[in-house]
Amino acid sequence: MKLKRDAPKDAERCAAALRELAMDPFTSRSGVDVAPWKGAEFDYRLRIGRHRFGYRVDKGEKLVLVDAAWFK
Repeated sequence: MKLKRDAPKDAERCAAALRELAMDPFTSRSGVDVAPWKGAEFDYRLRIGRHRFGYRVDKGEKLVLVDAAWFK
Protein backbone atom coordinates (compact mmCIF):
# COMPACT_ATOMS: atom_id res chain seq x y z
CA MET A 1 0.00 0.00 0.00
CA LYS A 2 1.50 3.31 -1.05
CA LEU A 3 0.03 5.16 1.94
CA LYS A 4 1.87 2.88 4.34
CA ARG A 5 5.20 3.63 2.68
CA ASP A 6 4.67 7.39 2.23
CA ALA A 7 2.84 8.25 5.45
CA PRO A 8 3.01 5.50 8.09
CA LYS A 9 1.10 7.52 10.73
CA ASP A 10 -1.77 8.16 8.30
CA ALA A 11 -1.77 4.49 7.31
CA GLU A 12 -2.10 3.40 10.94
CA ARG A 13 -4.90 5.93 11.58
CA CYS A 14 -6.78 4.63 8.53
CA ALA A 15 -6.26 1.00 9.52
CA ALA A 16 -7.46 1.68 13.08
CA ALA A 17 -10.57 3.51 11.84
CA LEU A 18 -11.38 0.70 9.41
CA ARG A 19 -11.07 -1.85 12.22
CA GLU A 20 -13.36 0.30 14.39
CA LEU A 21 -15.80 0.59 11.49
CA ALA A 22 -16.24 -3.18 11.51
CA MET A 23 -17.78 -2.95 14.99
CA ASP A 24 -20.40 -0.34 14.03
CA PRO A 25 -20.41 0.92 10.42
CA PHE A 26 -23.32 3.35 10.90
CA THR A 27 -22.37 5.65 13.80
CA SER A 28 -19.82 8.47 13.90
CA ARG A 29 -17.57 8.61 16.95
CA SER A 30 -14.11 9.81 17.91
CA GLY A 31 -11.72 8.89 15.11
CA VAL A 32 -14.47 7.46 12.89
CA ASP A 33 -16.42 10.11 10.93
CA VAL A 34 -19.24 8.31 9.10
CA ALA A 35 -21.86 9.93 6.87
CA PRO A 36 -24.47 8.60 4.46
CA TRP A 37 -23.37 8.98 0.83
CA LYS A 38 -25.80 10.47 -1.67
CA GLY A 39 -24.18 8.86 -4.72
CA ALA A 40 -25.07 5.49 -6.18
CA GLU A 41 -21.61 3.90 -5.95
CA PHE A 42 -21.68 3.19 -2.20
CA ASP A 43 -23.88 3.83 0.84
CA TYR A 44 -21.56 5.53 3.34
CA ARG A 45 -18.44 7.67 3.48
CA LEU A 46 -15.72 7.33 6.12
CA ARG A 47 -13.48 10.38 6.63
CA ILE A 48 -10.09 10.15 8.31
CA GLY A 49 -8.24 13.45 8.02
CA ARG A 50 -7.86 14.05 4.28
CA HIS A 51 -8.54 10.40 3.41
CA ARG A 52 -11.97 9.19 2.32
CA PHE A 53 -13.38 5.69 1.97
CA GLY A 54 -16.68 4.77 0.33
CA TYR A 55 -18.32 1.60 1.59
CA ARG A 56 -21.44 -0.56 1.63
CA VAL A 57 -22.78 -2.75 4.41
CA ASP A 58 -24.13 -6.24 3.77
CA LYS A 59 -26.30 -6.70 6.86
CA GLY A 60 -27.17 -10.31 6.05
CA GLU A 61 -23.52 -11.36 5.86
CA LYS A 62 -22.39 -8.79 8.47
CA LEU A 63 -19.76 -7.41 6.08
CA VAL A 64 -18.38 -3.93 5.46
CA LEU A 65 -17.31 -3.69 1.82
CA VAL A 66 -14.93 -0.81 1.02
CA ASP A 67 -15.56 0.18 -2.60
CA ALA A 68 -13.42 3.29 -2.99
CA ALA A 69 -10.60 5.24 -1.36
CA TRP A 70 -9.42 8.74 -2.23
CA PHE A 71 -7.42 11.66 -0.88
CA LYS A 72 -8.68 15.25 -0.68
